[in-house]
Amino acid sequence: MFFKLIEKLNKIKKFKYFFITPLVYAIGDASEQILITSLKIEKKKIIILYPFFLTKFLKFKICNKPLFEDININNSNKNTKLIKSFFNILFNIEFLIRRLFFILILKNLNSQNNFVFPTIGIHQIYKHNLIKKNFKEINEIDLTNANISLNDHQINICNLILSKKNIPTEKIVCLHVRDAGYKKDFNRKSYRNSNIENYSKLIKCLIERDYFVIRMGDNSSVKSNFSDKNYLDYAHSDFNSRLMDIFLISKCKFFVGTQSGILDLAYMFNKPVLTTNMCELFCSFPRKINDRGLFKKVKNKKTGQILSINDFIKLDYSKHNPEIEQKELEFIENSPEELFEAVNEFENLYISNNFDLSETQIEINHLIKNTFDKNFYNNLIQTEKIYDQLENGKIALWVKTFKGSFCQSYLNERVE
Repeated sequence: MFFKLIEKLNKIKKFKYFFITPLVYAIGDASEQILITSLKIEKKKIIILYPFFLTKFLKFKICNKPLFEDININNSNKNTKLIKSFFNILFNIEFLIRRLFFILILKNLNSQNNFVFPTIGIHQIYKHNLIKKNFKEINEIDLTNANISLNDHQINICNLILSKKNIPTEKIVCLHVRDAGYKKDFNRKSYRNSNIENYSKLIKCLIERDYFVIRMGDNSSVKSNFSDKNYLDYAHSDFNSRLMDIFLISKCKFFVGTQSGILDLAYMFNKPVLTTNMCELFCSFPRKINDRGLFKKVKNKKTGQILSINDFIKLDYSKHNPEIEQKELEFIENSPEELFEAVNEFENLYISNNFDLSETQIEINHLIKNTFDKNFYNNLIQTEKIYDQLENGKIALWVKTFKGSFCQSYLNERVE
């Protein structure tokens, strides 16, 4: 009904608005979808629609309300308040009807196959990736062209709060380490988790270089034992909020973190990113030229062998889903020394503004893209599930686009 109407309006070239419905309960997916839309839809004003009626009754959560209400995409916010409110009401009416149908009649909301959240506009921005039969035909995008910001009013609110707390905003680094407290679910993608205590040496390195380090997260995060006047455990602070999450990442000089949704906020705001303890190769590889990463050690449980990064990349594509392959492979966290070496290298690159890749980094990047290319059509595109199509189209876009690399210090130890 209304969903189809909005989709049709999106396809009209002379209609000056483009509506999207980012995945409301997942901040990583939502941030990615907003970012890609901002880069692919340049001639229309982008308007975010999202479900907000009766969230508890309808059994879903909004990951970060300011993300859907308070950001400015390509300067699209001017004179769009009325039309956004109108279409948001239409959108929520249909969402309410659909959601009630599944709750009251089908009584099954556990599977995305049974109920997929609306993907208005999202399928359209990925569709070109889904119809390609050759990975080489996919057009990459320039992530550095992103123009996304927090609205001025919210910026002023956050600046006032930090000023009252005497927290500097000129030279901050945001750090986020996903741990077992995430969503109070100790088994959900636990291979992504890491120990915050292993990051003490990394934090000290940054503080010694005059950065103010802010540990991101919420009160479900494991408390850190680290203490310093230039370190803030914001995750357990009394001013932790969804709005402040966005503001701090938008203000930081660069972002250091593990694989989690909040990492994609840093990408959305075009921040240099150092991804530590990586455990998923193709979907999380460093994307911009000024991004770097280091993978967890990968151990074959049967042989006890630690795989070189070359051997790991060359594994069958199915082996690159840690959610499935934990029976055969063990992911071992980066050591404090590895983390220190990585941030030391990364900060030097940042200060010199020289992120040129070495021959080894270029060779590994080619190996990753070639491996993905060989698996592209059979393993990624041939699926009937809409959610899987979107996910696979996104992965293909990221692999085609990425220009970052593993840290050289990491490759010195992990390349054959």
